[in-house]
Amino acid sequence: MANRVLKALKYFEGGSNCAQSVVMAYCGLFGVSAKKGCALSAGFGGGIAGTRGMCGTVSAMIILAGLRFAENKAELNGTIINMIKEFTDTAGTDNCKELLARIKDLSITFPSAEARNAVKKFSRPCAKLVILACEIIEKYLNV
Repeated sequence: MANRVLKALKYFEGGSNCAQSVVMAYCGLFGVSAKKGCALSAGFGGGIAGTRGMCGTVSAMIILAGLRFAENKAELNGTIINMIKEFTDTAGTDNCKELLARIKDLSITFPSAEARNAVKKFSRPCAKLVILACEIIEKYLNV
């Protein structure tokens, strides 16, 4: 597993929400501190403010794509569309509520998710989605 993927998982295991974990692992590559990345992405966990809408890891991909391609709107939009398509092709949806209902069926594995859940107040194995988002970021943002 790539170093930044492990970094994102460490943030997640430490209690950061899914969006924060992904953003904080990569934002330094774009001149944004982890502290600022944490603040920028705080409202996206739980499907945007806990509403179970768009998955926070997808929102994190969009934030990072904006940091990477802000100067080129066509490239930014094309990249975001491709990233979301790959996410939904793999996970079946980008909707948090639907993902939570089916996440255990995803073929993505993260062996310590259950251990994390036993210790933390979080009961959902969203670490699988953190991994997926990081893999997509690595591919599309060339990091």
